[in-house]
Amino acid sequence: MIVIVLSAQVLLYVHLSEQHKSGIEAKVVSRQRMLTEQISRLIFEIDHKQHQGESYKEVLTDLKLTRQKWIDSHKAISQGSDLYQTSVKEGDEEKAIIAKLNPAFLNIKKELDALIASPEKALADLLYVRK
Repeated sequence: MIVIVLSAQVLLYVHLSEQHKSGIEAKVVSRQRMLTEQISRLIFEIDHKQHQGESYKEVLTDLKLTRQKWIDSHKAISQGSDLYQTSVKEGDEEKAIIAKLNPAFLNIKKELDALIASPEKALADLLYVRK
């Protein structure tokens, strides 16, 4: 479930990237895509370590940090940010893209929060979806 939603998020960010050609915005969108990929990798690493009976605390800490960077980047895209030097576009097309992006973002954030709060349960649910 998380992987499917993350894939949808990447596609939306790619679409957003194509719509905004400004250098700074493109960098923020690229950063967001990179963070989404990193989140996916960390989830698979946690799953692997859990199945090997190894500790995944460090990976979970990395996931928490990456999650926060991902949230901050999303806010920069959707609300503007002095740190990222972005502003909210006023055009209807940009608003429509952000409106499409926000539900996927909120869904992924919810899934990540559940994974961070209870990795074993969230991964068990993920494995159930895979079957």
